Amino acid sequence: MLCRILNWESVEMSERNTAIVLAAGQGKRMHSKVQKQFLEIQGYPVLYYSLRCFQESPLIQDIILVTGEESISYCKEEIVQKYHFTKVNIITSGGAERYLSVGRALQLIADGRLKVPNEHGYVSVSYTHLRAHETSLH
Repeated sequence: MLCRILNWESVEMSERNTAIVLAAGQGKRMHSKVQKQFLEIQGYPVLYYSLRCFQESPLIQDIILVTGEESISYCKEEIVQKYHFTKVNIITSGGAERYLSVGRALQLIADGRLKVPNEHGYVSVSYTHLRAHETSLH
């Protein structure tokens, strides 16, 4: 497997799990003309590696990709379709801040755009923000 996902002990296989991938960053601190999620590493954009982890995971059934409004068609054609990420069911624009982007994705679930409620009629949410520099794997 491409990535190792930690702390999945609490996830039950019977639940429907949706990954929300935030890819709307501008990368201003990098001083690059290319947004950091589209920079290539070994021939693939950084976003490819994030999506591939969730695509290959048997614990994830759906992926919501949140990106900038101007990048939606690029993500759809040059990443999702090109690399056959079939679990990406929604590509949407985010907000001005990370929490607004997460909120946008959660609102799409709540509005019924993605059918993931559990047997009680609501969506269980667990938020994990992973960064390579915050792990011992860097």
